[in-house]
Amino acid sequence: MRTLIYIPIVHTDADMGAMSESLQQIYMKEYGRRKWTRRTATVEKMWKEIERRIAALPLDYTKLKLYQDGLPKCGQELEIAKSVAAGGSKNFQLLVRLVEKGARLIGTEDPDLLIQEYNRLRNALDNLKGSRGRVLLKKSVTVGGTSASVEGFVSQRDKYIAARIHETLRDDETGLLFLGVVHRANEMLPSDIRISYLLPI
Repeated sequence: MRTLIYIPIVHTDADMGAMSESLQQIYMKEYGRRKWTRRTATVEKMWKEIERRIAALPLDYTKLKLYQDGLPKCGQELEIAKSVAAGGSKNFQLLVRLVEKGARLIGTEDPDLLIQEYNRLRNALDNLKGSRGRVLLKKSVTVGGTSASVEGFVSQRDKYIAARIHETLRDDETGLLFLGVVHRANEMLPSDIRISYLLPI
């Protein structure tokens, strides 16, 4: 039996890289600085709780595989993780610590789809500058009724993520899947993968 522990996440500023400042400005314009500060504190607290719960699990790190939202299959997964971790990402700092304990980091996403999403988000942010557009800080942006197409795009990514887990997670292994809350890859996995949830979704 293969086991997957699903961990729903919300991304921190550091996870968003070069777009972090633009997202922060638009969010504060829509909701105010106080809500941004509150959101940041809530996300920081969430990551502390995730790390605490993972540390309490009876894991064999030599049989643990890590799957990460936004991490492409490219052969440079650990280098990317270390770079993002150095930029302050709680998510990727945790991944690096788990790798140091013996876990294996798996390229989880289709790089072409990630590039398309980056360009989509970058264009949406450019269009929103100077307007009161609403940002959904779940790695997606709705602009003028485009949420349906965004959902379809996320579904494409989820199919790839589910396929990557199916092809790389072996019998008697456990996977940790760090996945943004808008995703549904957990619903696309084969029935021989037993899924548990670290946090409520």
